[in-house]
Amino acid sequence: MVEKVNEGGVGRTWDRIERWLARHAPATYTTLRPPAARADVAALEREFGIRLPGDLVASLLRHDGVTWPGQAAFALPGDYYLLDVAAIREHCAMWRRLAEREDATHLRDGSYWHPSFLTVAGTNAADAVFVDCRPGERYGTVGWHLKGGEPYFGPHPSFAALLGALADALEADRPLRGLGVDLPVTFAGRLLWEDVWTLHPDPGSLLDLAAGITPTAPSRGTVTLTVARGLTPDDLLGRIGAHPAPAGGSAPEPNAALPQVQVGREGEWAFAVAREPWEAIRPEVLRRVSRGTVAAAVTSVDGLTPRLWEDGRQVLPPPAPVEPPASARGGLRPIGPLVIPAAGSPVLRRPSEEAELSSLCERLAALPVDAGITPGVLAGTMATAPLIPVLPVLPDVEPVAHPVPLVAEVMDGIPGERLGPALAAATARLAEVTGLAGHREVAGALADLRAGRPVPVSDESPLGLRLRRVLAEVAAPGHVDWRDVERIPPTSQWRTWQRRGEAARALLAMASLPPREAADHVFAIPPTPRWRAELLRDTAEGAPPEDM
Repeated sequence: MVEKVNEGGVGRTWDRIERWLARHAPATYTTLRPPAARADVAALEREFGIRLPGDLVASLLRHDGVTWPGQAAFALPGDYYLLDVAAIREHCAMWRRLAEREDATHLRDGSYWHPSFLTVAGTNAADAVFVDCRPGERYGTVGWHLKGGEPYFGPHPSFAALLGALADALEADRPLRGLGVDLPVTFAGRLLWEDVWTLHPDPGSLLDLAAGITPTAPSRGTVTLTVARGLTPDDLLGRIGAHPAPAGGSAPEPNAALPQVQVGREGEWAFAVAREPWEAIRPEVLRRVSRGTVAAAVTSVDGLTPRLWEDGRQVLPPPAPVEPPASARGGLRPIGPLVIPAAGSPVLRRPSEEAELSSLCERLAALPVDAGITPGVLAGTMATAPLIPVLPVLPDVEPVAHPVPLVAEVMDGIPGERLGPALAAATARLAEVTGLAGHREVAGALADLRAGRPVPVSDESPLGLRLRRVLAEVAAPGHVDWRDVERIPPTSQWRTWQRRGEAARALLAMASLPPREAADHVFAIPPTPRWRAELLRDTAEGAPPEDM
Protein backbone atom coordinates (compact mmCIF):
# COMPACT_ATOMS: atom_id res chain seq x y z
CA MET A 1 0.00 0.00 0.00
CA VAL A 2 1.30 3.42 -0.91
CA GLU A 3 2.03 5.40 2.21
CA LYS A 4 0.51 8.81 2.51
CA VAL A 5 3.10 11.38 1.44
CA ASN A 6 3.47 15.10 1.70
CA GLU A 7 3.34 16.16 -1.93
CA GLY A 8 3.84 19.87 -1.21
CA GLY A 9 7.59 20.16 -1.72
CA VAL A 10 7.69 18.05 -4.88
CA GLY A 11 4.57 19.78 -6.14
CA ARG A 12 6.11 23.23 -5.74
CA THR A 13 9.21 22.07 -7.59
CA TRP A 14 7.10 20.77 -10.45
CA ASP A 15 5.29 24.13 -10.48
CA ARG A 16 8.61 25.84 -11.15
CA ILE A 17 9.58 23.37 -13.88
CA GLU A 18 6.19 23.62 -15.57
CA ARG A 19 6.20 27.43 -15.52
CA TRP A 20 9.62 27.50 -17.16
CA LEU A 21 8.65 24.94 -19.81
CA ALA A 22 5.33 26.63 -20.57
CA ARG A 23 7.14 29.91 -21.22
CA HIS A 24 10.32 28.76 -22.95
CA ALA A 25 9.66 25.23 -24.28
CA PRO A 26 5.92 24.70 -24.79
CA ALA A 27 6.45 21.72 -27.10
CA THR A 28 8.41 19.95 -24.38
CA TYR A 29 5.83 20.94 -21.78
CA THR A 30 3.19 18.93 -23.64
CA THR A 31 5.25 15.73 -23.29
CA LEU A 32 4.74 15.63 -19.51
CA ARG A 33 2.29 12.79 -18.87
CA PRO A 34 -0.79 13.00 -16.61
CA PRO A 35 -0.56 11.71 -13.02
CA ALA A 36 -0.11 8.01 -12.32
CA ALA A 37 -2.83 6.13 -10.50
CA ARG A 38 -2.10 5.42 -6.84
CA ALA A 39 -3.28 1.87 -7.42
CA ASP A 40 -0.60 1.34 -10.08
CA VAL A 41 2.13 2.62 -7.77
CA ALA A 42 0.87 0.35 -4.97
CA ALA A 43 0.83 -2.63 -7.35
CA LEU A 44 4.45 -1.91 -8.28
CA GLU A 45 5.48 -1.99 -4.62
CA ARG A 46 3.58 -5.23 -3.93
CA GLU A 47 4.92 -7.04 -6.98
CA PHE A 48 8.57 -6.40 -6.18
CA GLY A 49 8.39 -6.12 -2.38
CA ILE A 50 9.93 -2.66 -2.21
CA ARG A 51 8.83 0.65 -0.68
CA LEU A 52 9.11 3.65 -2.94
CA PRO A 53 10.44 6.87 -1.36
CA GLY A 54 7.69 9.38 -0.72
CA ASP A 55 9.19 12.05 -3.01
CA LEU A 56 9.29 9.63 -5.93
CA VAL A 57 5.68 8.67 -5.30
CA ALA A 58 4.71 12.35 -5.17
CA SER A 59 6.44 12.98 -8.51
CA LEU A 60 4.69 10.03 -10.17
CA LEU A 61 1.36 11.28 -8.85
CA ARG A 62 2.12 14.62 -10.53
CA HIS A 63 3.50 13.27 -13.81
CA ASP A 64 3.63 9.61 -14.77
CA GLY A 65 6.89 10.10 -16.63
CA VAL A 66 7.03 11.66 -20.08
CA THR A 67 6.01 10.72 -23.60
CA TRP A 68 9.11 9.61 -25.47
CA PRO A 69 10.98 9.09 -27.73
CA GLY A 70 10.53 12.26 -29.72
CA GLN A 71 12.46 15.43 -30.50
CA ALA A 72 10.53 17.48 -27.96
CA ALA A 73 10.46 14.94 -25.11
CA PHE A 74 11.34 16.30 -21.67
CA ALA A 75 14.72 14.91 -20.61
CA LEU A 76 17.53 15.37 -18.15
CA PRO A 77 21.02 16.13 -19.51
CA GLY A 78 22.34 13.08 -21.33
CA ASP A 79 18.92 12.30 -22.79
CA TYR A 80 17.58 10.57 -19.68
CA TYR A 81 13.79 10.43 -20.01
CA LEU A 82 11.55 10.08 -16.95
CA LEU A 83 9.78 6.70 -17.06
CA ASP A 84 6.14 6.00 -16.34
CA VAL A 85 5.07 3.34 -13.82
CA ALA A 86 4.61 0.72 -16.53
CA ALA A 87 8.14 1.26 -17.86
CA ILE A 88 9.57 1.25 -14.33
CA ARG A 89 7.90 -2.10 -13.77
CA GLU A 90 9.34 -3.51 -17.04
CA HIS A 91 12.85 -2.45 -16.10
CA CYS A 92 12.55 -3.89 -12.61
CA ALA A 93 11.23 -7.19 -13.92
CA MET A 94 14.03 -7.41 -16.49
CA TRP A 95 16.79 -6.82 -13.93
CA ARG A 96 15.27 -9.36 -11.54
CA ARG A 97 15.09 -12.00 -14.24
CA LEU A 98 18.75 -11.41 -15.07
CA ALA A 99 19.69 -11.52 -11.38
CA GLU A 100 18.20 -15.00 -11.00
CA ARG A 101 21.04 -16.52 -13.00
CA GLU A 102 23.56 -18.42 -10.92
CA ASP A 103 26.47 -16.42 -12.34
CA ALA A 104 24.80 -13.02 -11.77
CA THR A 105 26.15 -12.22 -8.31
CA HIS A 106 27.10 -8.74 -9.55
CA LEU A 107 23.41 -8.08 -10.26
CA ARG A 108 22.47 -8.95 -6.68
CA ASP A 109 25.22 -7.46 -4.52
CA GLY A 110 25.09 -3.85 -5.76
CA SER A 111 28.52 -3.90 -7.38
CA TYR A 112 26.86 -3.49 -10.79
CA TRP A 113 23.13 -3.58 -9.98
CA HIS A 114 20.78 -4.55 -7.17
CA PRO A 115 17.18 -5.86 -7.29
CA SER A 116 16.13 -2.88 -5.17
CA PHE A 117 17.52 -0.31 -7.60
CA LEU A 118 14.50 1.25 -9.30
CA THR A 119 15.06 2.71 -12.77
CA VAL A 120 13.30 6.09 -12.95
CA ALA A 121 14.85 7.56 -16.12
CA GLY A 122 16.28 5.78 -19.15
CA THR A 123 17.97 6.41 -22.46
CA ASN A 124 17.92 4.75 -25.85
CA ALA A 125 20.97 2.83 -24.63
CA ALA A 126 21.35 0.73 -21.48
CA ASP A 127 22.27 3.64 -19.21
CA ALA A 128 19.81 4.70 -16.52
CA VAL A 129 19.06 6.92 -13.56
CA PHE A 130 17.84 4.89 -10.59
CA VAL A 131 16.64 5.37 -7.02
CA ASP A 132 18.12 3.12 -4.35
CA CYS A 133 15.21 1.48 -2.51
CA ARG A 134 17.34 -0.69 -0.22
CA PRO A 135 16.65 -0.02 3.47
CA GLY A 136 19.49 1.86 5.11
CA GLU A 137 21.47 5.07 4.81
CA ARG A 138 21.22 5.27 1.02
CA TYR A 139 17.48 4.72 0.88
CA GLY A 140 16.02 7.15 -1.65
CA THR A 141 19.41 8.27 -3.05
CA VAL A 142 19.61 8.93 -6.79
CA GLY A 143 22.29 7.01 -8.69
CA TRP A 144 23.49 6.56 -12.26
CA HIS A 145 24.13 3.30 -14.06
CA LEU A 146 26.40 3.31 -17.11
CA LYS A 147 26.64 0.08 -19.06
CA GLY A 148 29.80 -1.77 -18.07
CA GLY A 149 30.56 0.41 -15.03
CA GLU A 150 29.87 0.48 -11.33
CA PRO A 151 26.82 2.37 -10.02
CA TYR A 152 27.55 6.00 -9.35
CA PHE A 153 25.85 7.97 -6.59
CA GLY A 154 26.01 11.70 -7.27
CA PRO A 155 25.18 14.74 -5.14
CA HIS A 156 21.40 14.18 -5.04
CA PRO A 157 20.35 12.41 -1.81
CA SER A 158 16.76 12.12 -3.00
CA PHE A 159 14.58 12.34 -6.09
CA ALA A 160 13.20 15.60 -4.74
CA ALA A 161 16.75 16.98 -4.60
CA LEU A 162 17.29 16.02 -8.25
CA LEU A 163 14.07 17.75 -9.29
CA GLY A 164 15.07 20.83 -7.27
CA ALA A 165 18.48 20.95 -8.96
CA LEU A 166 16.73 20.64 -12.33
CA ALA A 167 14.43 23.56 -11.56
CA ASP A 168 17.42 25.62 -10.40
CA ALA A 169 19.32 24.84 -13.61
CA LEU A 170 16.42 25.90 -15.82
CA GLU A 171 15.71 29.12 -13.94
CA ALA A 172 19.35 30.13 -13.53
CA ASP A 173 20.38 29.12 -17.05
CA ARG A 174 23.20 26.87 -15.83
CA PRO A 175 24.17 23.18 -15.94
CA LEU A 176 22.33 20.75 -13.70
CA ARG A 177 24.44 20.29 -10.58
CA GLY A 178 26.16 16.92 -10.52
CA LEU A 179 25.11 15.91 -14.02
CA GLY A 180 27.72 17.13 -16.47
CA VAL A 181 28.17 20.61 -17.94
CA ASP A 182 25.28 20.68 -20.39
CA LEU A 183 23.44 24.00 -20.54
CA PRO A 184 19.65 24.22 -21.01
CA VAL A 185 18.75 25.89 -24.31
CA THR A 186 15.59 25.96 -26.38
CA PHE A 187 14.80 25.81 -30.05
CA ALA A 188 11.43 25.57 -31.80
CA GLY A 189 9.69 25.24 -28.46
CA ARG A 190 11.85 22.35 -27.29
CA LEU A 191 14.16 21.98 -24.32
CA LEU A 192 17.63 20.86 -25.35
CA TRP A 193 20.85 20.32 -23.41
CA GLU A 194 24.07 21.50 -25.08
CA ASP A 195 27.61 20.82 -23.96
CA VAL A 196 29.63 23.68 -22.49
CA TRP A 197 33.29 23.39 -23.42
CA THR A 198 36.11 23.78 -20.96
CA LEU A 199 39.08 24.76 -23.11
CA HIS A 200 42.70 25.35 -22.14
CA PRO A 201 43.93 28.81 -23.20
CA ASP A 202 47.37 27.52 -24.19
CA PRO A 203 47.39 23.73 -24.65
CA GLY A 204 50.77 22.03 -24.69
CA SER A 205 52.01 20.70 -28.01
CA LEU A 206 52.79 16.99 -28.10
CA LEU A 207 54.54 17.53 -31.43
CA ASP A 208 56.86 20.04 -29.79
CA LEU A 209 57.53 17.73 -26.84
CA ALA A 210 58.34 14.84 -29.19
CA ALA A 211 60.48 16.90 -31.57
CA GLY A 212 64.02 15.58 -31.96
CA ILE A 213 63.14 12.18 -30.48
CA THR A 214 63.54 9.15 -32.70
CA PRO A 215 60.47 6.95 -32.20
CA THR A 216 60.79 3.46 -30.79
CA ALA A 217 60.65 0.85 -33.54
CA PRO A 218 57.16 -0.68 -33.43
CA SER A 219 56.89 -4.28 -32.28
CA ARG A 220 53.48 -4.71 -33.86
CA GLY A 221 51.24 -3.10 -36.42
CA THR A 222 50.75 -3.28 -40.14
CA VAL A 223 53.00 -2.39 -43.03
CA THR A 224 51.94 -0.49 -46.14
CA LEU A 225 53.87 -0.37 -49.41
CA THR A 226 53.24 2.49 -51.83
CA VAL A 227 54.93 2.67 -55.26
CA ALA A 228 54.93 5.36 -57.97
CA ARG A 229 56.55 5.22 -61.40
CA GLY A 230 58.98 7.90 -62.50
CA LEU A 231 59.24 9.70 -59.17
CA THR A 232 62.34 10.22 -57.09
CA PRO A 233 62.22 9.28 -53.41
CA ASP A 234 62.06 12.93 -52.39
CA ASP A 235 59.17 13.50 -54.84
CA LEU A 236 57.32 10.59 -53.27
CA LEU A 237 57.98 11.82 -49.75
CA GLY A 238 56.64 15.26 -50.59
CA ARG A 239 53.50 13.89 -52.18
CA ILE A 240 52.77 11.57 -49.28
CA GLY A 241 53.07 14.46 -46.86
CA ALA A 242 56.46 14.09 -45.22
CA HIS A 243 57.51 16.62 -42.59
CA PRO A 244 59.77 19.17 -44.33
CA ALA A 245 63.33 19.53 -43.19
CA PRO A 246 64.80 22.71 -41.69
CA ALA A 247 66.39 25.20 -44.02
CA GLY A 248 70.04 24.66 -44.80
CA GLY A 249 69.93 21.15 -46.25
CA SER A 250 70.05 19.16 -43.02
CA ALA A 251 67.99 16.03 -42.51
CA PRO A 252 64.41 16.41 -41.26
CA GLU A 253 64.16 16.32 -37.49
CA PRO A 254 62.72 13.08 -36.09
CA ASN A 255 59.50 13.29 -34.12
CA ALA A 256 58.20 10.51 -31.90
CA ALA A 257 54.61 11.76 -32.18
CA LEU A 258 54.46 11.43 -35.97
CA PRO A 259 54.22 8.29 -38.10
CA GLN A 260 57.40 7.42 -39.98
CA VAL A 261 57.80 6.69 -43.67
CA GLN A 262 60.83 5.15 -45.36
CA VAL A 263 61.52 5.56 -49.05
CA GLY A 264 63.74 4.08 -51.72
CA ARG A 265 63.90 3.44 -55.44
CA GLU A 266 64.05 0.32 -57.60
CA GLY A 267 64.52 0.97 -61.29
CA GLU A 268 61.98 3.57 -62.41
CA TRP A 269 59.79 3.04 -59.34
CA ALA A 270 59.97 5.00 -56.10
CA PHE A 271 58.52 3.16 -53.11
CA ALA A 272 57.58 3.97 -49.53
CA VAL A 273 57.16 1.69 -46.53
CA ALA A 274 55.14 2.82 -43.52
CA ARG A 275 53.21 1.43 -40.60
CA GLU A 276 50.20 3.61 -41.27
CA PRO A 277 47.79 1.56 -43.38
CA TRP A 278 44.95 4.06 -43.44
CA GLU A 279 47.14 6.93 -44.53
CA ALA A 280 48.49 5.07 -47.56
CA ILE A 281 45.09 4.25 -49.04
CA ARG A 282 43.41 7.60 -48.43
CA PRO A 283 42.14 9.02 -51.73
CA GLU A 284 43.76 12.34 -50.84
CA VAL A 285 47.19 10.69 -50.72
CA LEU A 286 46.92 8.47 -53.78
CA ARG A 287 45.46 11.32 -55.81
CA ARG A 288 48.61 13.34 -55.07
CA VAL A 289 51.03 10.44 -55.50
CA SER A 290 49.57 9.39 -58.86
CA ARG A 291 49.46 12.89 -60.34
CA GLY A 292 50.99 12.58 -63.83
CA THR A 293 51.95 8.94 -63.29
CA VAL A 294 50.79 5.54 -61.98
CA ALA A 295 50.75 4.63 -58.30
CA ALA A 296 49.72 1.60 -56.26
CA ALA A 297 49.34 0.84 -52.57
CA VAL A 298 49.10 -2.50 -50.78
CA THR A 299 48.84 -3.20 -47.09
CA SER A 300 49.14 -6.20 -44.81
CA VAL A 301 45.65 -5.53 -43.40
CA ASP A 302 43.43 -8.42 -44.46
CA GLY A 303 40.34 -7.27 -46.30
CA LEU A 304 41.80 -4.02 -47.61
CA THR A 305 41.90 -4.28 -51.39
CA PRO A 306 45.09 -3.09 -53.12
CA ARG A 307 44.74 0.34 -54.74
CA LEU A 308 45.77 1.34 -58.25
CA TRP A 309 45.59 4.98 -59.34
CA GLU A 310 46.51 6.73 -62.58
CA ASP A 311 46.93 10.50 -62.93
CA GLY A 312 44.72 11.34 -59.95
CA ARG A 313 42.00 8.79 -60.76
CA GLN A 314 41.26 5.55 -58.94
CA VAL A 315 41.41 2.58 -61.30
CA LEU A 316 41.25 -0.40 -58.93
CA PRO A 317 39.07 -1.13 -57.05
CA PRO A 318 36.07 0.85 -58.36
CA PRO A 319 36.24 4.29 -56.72
CA ALA A 320 34.84 4.51 -53.19
CA PRO A 321 35.71 7.05 -50.48
CA VAL A 322 37.80 5.75 -47.61
CA GLU A 323 37.48 7.55 -44.28
CA PRO A 324 40.49 7.02 -42.00
CA PRO A 325 39.95 6.81 -38.24
CA ALA A 326 40.28 10.03 -36.23
CA SER A 327 43.79 9.01 -35.20
CA ALA A 328 44.91 9.17 -38.86
CA ARG A 329 44.29 12.89 -39.35
CA GLY A 330 47.28 15.21 -39.14
CA GLY A 331 48.77 18.67 -39.75
CA LEU A 332 51.92 20.69 -40.64
CA ARG A 333 53.51 24.13 -40.33
CA PRO A 334 55.74 25.86 -42.92
CA ILE A 335 59.29 25.37 -41.65
CA GLY A 336 61.41 24.98 -44.76
CA PRO A 337 62.10 22.96 -47.90
CA LEU A 338 61.96 19.18 -48.03
CA VAL A 339 65.35 17.47 -47.87
CA ILE A 340 65.92 13.72 -48.17
CA PRO A 341 67.97 12.33 -45.27
CA ALA A 342 71.03 10.23 -45.92
CA ALA A 343 70.43 6.53 -46.50
CA GLY A 344 71.20 4.19 -43.66
CA SER A 345 68.06 4.11 -41.51
CA PRO A 346 67.02 0.52 -40.80
CA VAL A 347 63.60 -0.59 -42.01
CA LEU A 348 61.04 -0.93 -39.22
CA ARG A 349 61.28 -4.46 -37.87
CA ARG A 350 59.25 -6.98 -35.89
CA PRO A 351 59.58 -10.78 -35.57
CA SER A 352 57.22 -11.52 -38.49
CA GLU A 353 58.56 -8.76 -40.73
CA GLU A 354 60.08 -11.01 -43.39
CA ALA A 355 56.84 -12.89 -44.02
CA GLU A 356 54.92 -9.64 -44.01
CA LEU A 357 57.17 -8.03 -46.60
CA SER A 358 56.87 -11.10 -48.81
CA SER A 359 53.09 -10.87 -48.59
CA LEU A 360 53.21 -7.20 -49.58
CA CYS A 361 55.31 -7.97 -52.63
CA GLU A 362 52.94 -10.76 -53.66
CA ARG A 363 49.96 -8.42 -53.41
CA LEU A 364 51.77 -5.76 -55.41
CA ALA A 365 52.71 -8.30 -58.11
CA ALA A 366 49.01 -9.13 -58.53
CA LEU A 367 48.35 -5.60 -59.78
CA PRO A 368 48.98 -4.62 -63.44
CA VAL A 369 52.21 -2.84 -62.56
CA ASP A 370 55.73 -4.13 -63.11
CA ALA A 371 57.52 -2.48 -60.23
CA GLY A 372 59.96 -5.32 -59.57
CA ILE A 373 59.87 -4.73 -55.81
CA THR A 374 61.11 -7.76 -53.87
CA PRO A 375 61.39 -8.55 -50.14
CA GLY A 376 65.15 -8.16 -50.51
CA VAL A 377 64.72 -4.60 -51.76
CA LEU A 378 62.42 -3.74 -48.86
CA ALA A 379 64.76 -5.37 -46.35
CA GLY A 380 67.58 -2.98 -47.25
CA THR A 381 68.26 0.43 -45.81
CA MET A 382 66.17 3.42 -46.78
CA ALA A 383 65.85 7.13 -46.08
CA THR A 384 63.42 7.98 -43.28
CA ALA A 385 61.25 11.00 -42.58
CA PRO A 386 58.37 11.79 -40.24
CA LEU A 387 55.02 11.89 -41.97
CA ILE A 388 52.24 14.42 -41.45
CA PRO A 389 49.04 13.47 -43.31
CA VAL A 390 47.70 15.70 -46.02
CA LEU A 391 44.40 17.52 -45.64
CA PRO A 392 41.14 15.61 -45.97
CA VAL A 393 39.24 16.19 -49.18
CA LEU A 394 35.68 17.28 -48.51
CA PRO A 395 32.95 16.14 -48.92
CA ASP A 396 34.54 12.67 -49.26
CA VAL A 397 35.15 12.72 -45.50
CA GLU A 398 31.99 12.86 -43.40
CA PRO A 399 31.53 15.18 -40.40
CA VAL A 400 32.68 13.58 -37.15
CA ALA A 401 29.61 14.43 -35.08
CA HIS A 402 26.10 15.92 -35.04
CA PRO A 403 23.71 14.11 -37.38
CA VAL A 404 22.93 15.97 -40.58
CA PRO A 405 19.16 16.28 -39.88
CA LEU A 406 19.92 18.30 -36.74
CA VAL A 407 21.75 20.95 -38.76
CA ALA A 408 19.33 20.78 -41.67
CA GLU A 409 16.42 21.54 -39.35
CA VAL A 410 18.02 24.79 -38.22
CA MET A 411 18.94 25.85 -41.77
CA ASP A 412 15.50 25.11 -43.16
CA GLY A 413 14.12 28.28 -44.65
CA ILE A 414 17.34 30.30 -44.50
CA PRO A 415 17.85 32.00 -47.90
CA GLY A 416 20.97 30.88 -49.70
CA GLU A 417 22.40 34.39 -49.99
CA ARG A 418 22.30 34.77 -46.20
CA LEU A 419 23.53 31.30 -45.28
CA GLY A 420 27.13 31.81 -46.45
CA PRO A 421 27.80 34.94 -44.34
CA ALA A 422 26.08 33.33 -41.34
CA LEU A 423 28.28 30.24 -41.60
CA ALA A 424 31.35 32.44 -41.97
CA ALA A 425 30.42 34.15 -38.70
CA ALA A 426 29.89 30.76 -37.01
CA THR A 427 33.27 29.53 -38.27
CA ALA A 428 34.94 32.66 -36.93
CA ARG A 429 33.33 32.10 -33.50
CA LEU A 430 34.51 28.49 -33.49
CA ALA A 431 38.05 29.56 -34.41
CA GLU A 432 38.04 32.23 -31.71
CA VAL A 433 36.83 30.04 -28.84
CA THR A 434 39.23 27.21 -29.73
CA GLY A 435 42.29 29.43 -30.22
CA LEU A 436 42.68 28.59 -33.91
CA ALA A 437 42.12 32.23 -34.87
CA GLY A 438 45.36 33.16 -33.12
CA HIS A 439 47.37 32.02 -36.15
CA ARG A 440 48.01 34.70 -38.76
CA GLU A 441 47.12 32.47 -41.70
CA VAL A 442 43.80 31.55 -40.11
CA ALA A 443 42.93 35.11 -39.13
CA GLY A 444 43.48 36.21 -42.73
CA ALA A 445 41.30 33.41 -44.07
CA LEU A 446 38.52 34.26 -41.61
CA ALA A 447 38.62 37.90 -42.68
CA ASP A 448 38.30 36.82 -46.31
CA LEU A 449 35.35 34.58 -45.46
CA ARG A 450 33.56 37.38 -43.63
CA ALA A 451 34.15 39.68 -46.60
CA GLY A 452 32.81 37.11 -49.06
CA ARG A 453 36.17 36.60 -50.72
CA PRO A 454 37.38 33.14 -51.83
CA VAL A 455 39.82 31.35 -49.54
CA PRO A 456 42.29 29.27 -51.58
CA VAL A 457 43.81 26.39 -49.63
CA SER A 458 46.13 23.57 -50.64
CA ASP A 459 48.36 21.19 -48.76
CA GLU A 460 51.39 23.38 -49.46
CA SER A 461 49.79 26.80 -48.91
CA PRO A 462 50.49 28.61 -45.62
CA LEU A 463 46.88 28.09 -44.55
CA GLY A 464 46.92 24.42 -45.55
CA LEU A 465 50.20 23.83 -43.73
CA ARG A 466 48.77 25.41 -40.59
CA LEU A 467 45.62 23.32 -40.69
CA ARG A 468 47.67 20.17 -41.21
CA ARG A 469 49.83 21.05 -38.23
CA VAL A 470 46.75 21.49 -36.03
CA LEU A 471 45.23 18.22 -37.19
CA ALA A 472 48.55 16.49 -36.51
CA GLU A 473 48.27 17.51 -32.85
CA VAL A 474 44.90 15.78 -32.68
CA ALA A 475 46.36 12.60 -34.14
CA ALA A 476 49.62 12.66 -32.15
CA PRO A 477 48.45 10.62 -29.10
CA GLY A 478 47.57 7.77 -31.43
CA HIS A 479 51.11 7.65 -32.85
CA VAL A 480 53.41 8.30 -29.92
CA ASP A 481 54.94 5.55 -27.83
CA TRP A 482 54.67 6.99 -24.33
CA ARG A 483 58.07 5.52 -23.46
CA ASP A 484 59.63 7.95 -25.91
CA VAL A 485 58.59 11.21 -24.25
CA GLU A 486 59.30 12.31 -20.69
CA ARG A 487 56.01 14.11 -20.22
CA ILE A 488 52.77 14.57 -22.09
CA PRO A 489 50.10 17.28 -21.98
CA PRO A 490 47.14 16.36 -19.75
CA THR A 491 43.93 15.05 -21.28
CA SER A 492 42.18 18.39 -20.83
CA GLN A 493 44.74 20.04 -23.11
CA TRP A 494 44.45 17.32 -25.76
CA ARG A 495 40.68 17.85 -25.75
CA THR A 496 41.34 21.47 -26.55
CA TRP A 497 43.37 20.29 -29.54
CA GLN A 498 40.46 18.08 -30.56
CA ARG A 499 38.16 21.11 -30.58
CA ARG A 500 40.76 23.15 -32.43
CA GLY A 501 41.02 20.37 -34.99
CA GLU A 502 37.29 20.52 -35.61
CA ALA A 503 37.61 24.26 -36.11
CA ALA A 504 40.32 23.55 -38.71
CA ARG A 505 38.00 21.14 -40.53
CA ALA A 506 35.20 23.71 -40.41
CA LEU A 507 37.45 26.34 -41.99
CA LEU A 508 38.56 23.85 -44.64
CA ALA A 509 34.90 23.08 -45.40
CA MET A 510 34.05 26.76 -45.76
CA ALA A 511 36.99 27.19 -48.13
CA SER A 512 36.13 24.24 -50.36
CA LEU A 513 32.39 23.46 -50.20
CA PRO A 514 29.11 25.22 -50.96
CA PRO A 515 27.55 26.65 -47.80
CA ARG A 516 24.85 24.01 -47.29
CA GLU A 517 27.41 21.22 -47.56
CA ALA A 518 29.88 23.04 -45.35
CA ALA A 519 27.31 23.55 -42.58
CA ASP A 520 27.52 19.94 -41.40
CA HIS A 521 31.25 20.40 -40.78
CA VAL A 522 30.92 23.86 -39.25
CA PHE A 523 28.43 22.56 -36.71
CA ALA A 524 29.99 19.13 -36.18
CA ILE A 525 31.14 20.61 -32.87
CA PRO A 526 28.99 23.73 -32.37
CA PRO A 527 30.93 26.86 -31.45
CA THR A 528 28.64 27.69 -28.50
CA PRO A 529 25.64 26.05 -26.80
CA ARG A 530 23.34 28.61 -28.43
CA TRP A 531 24.56 28.02 -31.95
CA ARG A 532 21.03 27.70 -33.34
CA ALA A 533 19.95 31.14 -32.14
CA GLU A 534 23.26 32.66 -33.25
CA LEU A 535 22.87 31.20 -36.73
CA LEU A 536 19.39 32.63 -37.07
CA ARG A 537 20.53 36.02 -35.81
CA ASP A 538 23.45 35.99 -38.25
CA THR A 539 21.03 35.53 -41.14
CA ALA A 540 19.41 38.84 -40.11
CA GLU A 541 16.10 37.05 -39.67
CA GLY A 542 16.40 37.10 -35.86
CA ALA A 543 16.00 34.29 -33.37
CA PRO A 544 12.71 33.33 -31.73
CA PRO A 545 12.01 35.68 -28.80
CA GLU A 546 12.02 32.87 -26.28
CA ASP A 547 15.21 31.20 -27.53
CA MET A 548 17.52 30.78 -24.57
